[in-house]
Amino acid sequence: MKRLAVLALSIAGCIDGAHGRPVSEPEFYAKNVKAYGETAAGLPPETVYAWQLRVTGDEARYFECTAVDVCTKIERSRTAKDLLGVKAVGKADVDGENVEVVELSLEPRPTYIVPTFKPVPAK
Repeated sequence: MKRLAVLALSIAGCIDGAHGRPVSEPEFYAKNVKAYGETAAGLPPETVYAWQLRVTGDEARYFECTAVDVCTKIERSRTAKDLLGVKAVGKADVDGENVEVVELSLEPRPTYIVPTFKPVPAK
């Protein structure tokens, strides 16, 4: 019974971080190795549209835009060191207020997961 439980955990014991669904351990590690390789090679900067960018201390806060002319009141934040560049790209209307939209170039986030557990050795 103990071996069956260990086998079940090793087959379905990992969660895909990007999708939050269970995956087999070999699939999890294969995707993780691929993502680590891409990150180590240097991912392209993440590009987002935003309005009302504020950088205070080591934090950059901004409101999200889904397109150059479609903005929301959803506030996001990243560390200031992640902010690589800012470029004005247009204007948008947010609840009757005309706002300036900027394109932010941000440091890409790593797509790999650093495992914090040791696999149980097979007996």
